[in-house]
Amino acid sequence: MSKNYIKEYYNKILSGEIVTSKRVQEVYKRLVYDIDNPKEYHFDIRKAQKPIDFMERFLKQSKGEWFGKPIRLLLFQKAFIQALYGFVDDNGNRKYKEAFFLVARKNGKSTLLAGLALYNLMCDEKGACCYSLATTRDQAKIVFNEALNMFTQSPEL
Repeated sequence: MSKNYIKEYYNKILSGEIVTSKRVQEVYKRLVYDIDNPKEYHFDIRKAQKPIDFMERFLKQSKGEWFGKPIRLLLFQKAFIQALYGFVDDNGNRKYKEAFFLVARKNGKSTLLAGLALYNLMCDEKGACCYSLATTRDQAKIVFNEALNMFTQSPEL
């Protein structure tokens, strides 16, 4: 049985265990409301969990002291992924097709986004496209290179 990381994250925000901005708190409040009160889109825990399972099963860290070790996502990353992939309509179409991921330095942005790019390209939908945008070409290549390194470390992929 998969865990609902959106609710877990929101509950930790409410308890004060996790400190976030008011905006993040409001986003997760709305997500929990949408889970509990589905309308056009409902929350499918299985679809929400697939990218998390993919990343933690097949991908390894590609640099630093954790090089070669399996990726273990943090709660905020799992909640973000479930929010992005878990809300679907009756045909399985996702509510959210684009995301803006803004976190401070050294919080695993490149690792997370590279892992999601690999999931999208390999598991999500046929003919998927992934873009890495930045203010410079070298900066945009960071996510590409991270994905390439993860891919080459995984014999299964």
